Amino acid sequence: MYKYIVGVWNVTEDDNEVVTANTLDLPKGESMNMEVQILLNSGQEASLIGTTLSFRLVDYNMSPLYSTSTTQGDRLGRAALDINLPAYIAPGTYAWDMWIESGGRRYQVKPLAAFRLNDTSRTFAN
Repeated sequence: MYKYIVGVWNVTEDDNEVVTANTLDLPKGESMNMEVQILLNSGQEASLIGTTLSFRLVDYNMSPLYSTSTTQGDRLGRAALDINLPAYIAPGTYAWDMWIESGGRRYQVKPLAAFRLNDTSRTFAN
């Protein structure tokens, strides 16, 4: 499955940029290739050279269930993340967000949003 996500990196104290939350759905057992574009709060593309972009999945208690990251971003603010959830995570609704780390500081670029892991098992009547 492929998803395109746009995030906003607020690099100034003027935090007027509204970042939209994206609900994600994924059938259990499938992986997701997420292409991410990060914009500065000025609207310009953010260089991701020398940064770490992280995806996090948490439960309703905010306990981490899964995370992955990449340092392979480009000058145009684009990076790709492969989301491969472990089999032990049960179908249900969770939350996800995304962060950038640069110069020892972390910035949330996507706010918490719903992540639905759908059951793929089917029962058919004869």
